[in-house]
Amino acid sequence: MNGRKKPRQPRWPACSGTISRAILNATRLTATEIEQVLEPVEAGVTAMRQGQGATDDWSTIASACTVALTIEEQGVVRGLRGHLQAIDTALQSIAKRCHTANGWQRTALYFHEIDALNDLVFLYRHQLEALSAAEFRRAVSLATARVTQAEAHGQLLEAA
Repeated sequence: MNGRKKPRQPRWPACSGTISRAILNATRLTATEIEQVLEPVEAGVTAMRQGQGATDDWSTIASACTVALTIEEQGVVRGLRGHLQAIDTALQSIAKRCHTANGWQRTALYFHEIDALNDLVFLYRHQLEALSAAEFRRAVSLATARVTQAEAHGQLLEAA
């Protein structure tokens, strides 16, 4: 030993830009970000409404419904569970009709299914306008984990 003290080692490494990162996570989604999220959902709803919906359109809409249910579970926007479960039921009935032995068969939607899909776009927009960026990312990651877990167990994902 040379009698000198060791230099001070910080417990945690310094993070640059922590204030700006906190501000970005705490701010609400901008109108542009909301439109970017809703654009594929609205395109899928339009295609399904016109009887031209493919599997990708249905899965985009079903993913939006799963994220909306996850947002409801987080408690940020409350009171929409009944509506979202009805939308999920409509999506499941569409999927049952469209999945045939030959693959995906495009079909016309019933009025209540079209109404449910339009409600999804409206309610999802309402939820996105009330969320912060961090809450939205958390909801998407939880919904992704939920779907991945359901697929791993071979279950059809249904509304809770």
